Amino acid sequence: MSQFILFRLKEEKKNRAKFESILKVKNNSLFLQNCADVFFDKINKSKIFTISNFDDICVSTQELIVQGIDIKKTQLWGILYELREAEFFCWYGNELDSLDEFKNFDDLISNIKESLSNFSGEIYIHYKVC
Repeated sequence: MSQFILFRLKEEKKNRAKFESILKVKNNSLFLQNCADVFFDKINKSKIFTISNFDDICVSTQELIVQGIDIKKTQLWGILYELREAEFFCWYGNELDSLDEFKNFDDLISNIKESLSNFSGEIYIHYKVC
């Protein structure tokens, strides 16, 4: 499963209420702070966030997809839809290299749906709006 997500919010107060378990990276683990340094070149960490239960959200989404539920009816899709105009990264463990880059939201969702349909269900993506 994908374990981590990092994203940048430009308007924190507006967007922050839409996520249940959002945390600022600068107040989180050193590991995520180091990942933020790798992914977001010289951006103030106070604008970089994670979702503490992202792994659980991915597992739940995988289970629903296997049951035939449309990905658009999942919590994961709701989160990604809210982030569709932001840059974000999803990965597992220390595997930060070779993330698939997407600039089109529909292509991103198709890739995630396919990835979650597989047994491992791991998502390695970098989504960047042009």
